[in-house]
Order: sequence, then structure tokens, then C-alpha cells
Amino acid sequence: MLYRYSAVFTTKLKQEKLKYFSHPQVIEPLNKKQGVVSVSKSNFLLLLVFISLLTLIITDFFPGTEWYIQYGPFILTAIIIFIMAIFEKKEVESKKIASADEKRKRRNHFLVFIAFIWLIVMAMNIFVGEPEGDIFNIKNPEFWILVVILPLLSQFHYKKSTDGT
Repeated sequence: MLYRYSAVFTTKLKQEKLKYFSHPQVIEPLNKKQGVVSVSKSNFLLLLVFISLLTLIITDFFPGTEWYIQYGPFILTAIIIFIMAIFEKKEVESKKIASADEKRKRRNHFLVFIAFIWLIVMAMNIFVGEPEGDIFNIKNPEFWILVVILPLLSQFHYKKSTDGT
């Protein structure tokens, strides 16, 4: 007797589910695959480089860190980029020219990335102490030249004498 009632109940429940999932307002969000994050290959590689660079910077402030912990993520990132370059399909069509908005967006992302690196290095210098290497020591001119001035200068576009203008 109990089995008969449970079978009737589960059949009614299945019918209700079918009615619910066949409704157009329910099918549309299910087809959009909400919640699935897709990352492009270039963003994935940028994230790898960012994480490995961050690891390199932070471990430089702790003397005695093994070399494979400090340089390992950077080496693995280089290997992954090399392998991806080998297996990448060559496109017959030339790449599209980036619009001005895309260039401005890339420049803004680069500046935010550089500013974040500056903040990390300066905070580590203040709160942890001087790093093992000189490049991330804010008291040395190498930091100001290589980490501050050169990335900023790379964002300016200079006209070359061969541009014809």
C-alpha cells in the first residue's frame, strides 16, 4: 500500500518538474549556462604571469627561501607559455586591429597592475623589511628606474622620425 502511494507521488512530482522545466522562462536561463566562467587564453596567461611575479616579489623579502619556491612559478609559467605557443594553431587571417577603446582599456589594466605591484613592494619594504635583492628595495635607484620609470615611459607613444610625420 505504501509503495503504491509513493509511486503515485513520485509520478506527480515528475510531472510537476516537467511542467516547470518546460516553461519558457525556465529554459532560457538554463540555456545561457549562468554561473559558468570562461577565461580567454590571454587572460589565463596574464593571470599566471601575475601570480608568478607576485610570488617572486613576496619571497624576495624572506631570506633563506629555496630557489625553486621563489623562481619555480615563474619557470613553470614560461614552460606553459612555450608549450602553448608550440601547439597553437596558426591563423591564416591577420589579426584585427584593436580599436582605441580596447587600447585604452589595456593601458588602464597595465597601469592598475603596475600600481598594485608598487603598493605590494612598498608595503613589504615598510612592514617586512629590506628584500634580499636590490631591485625591490625602495631605497635603491634600481627600483625607481626599472619598476617605476620604465613601465610609465612604456605607456607614452613617441613618434618616430620614420613615421613620415
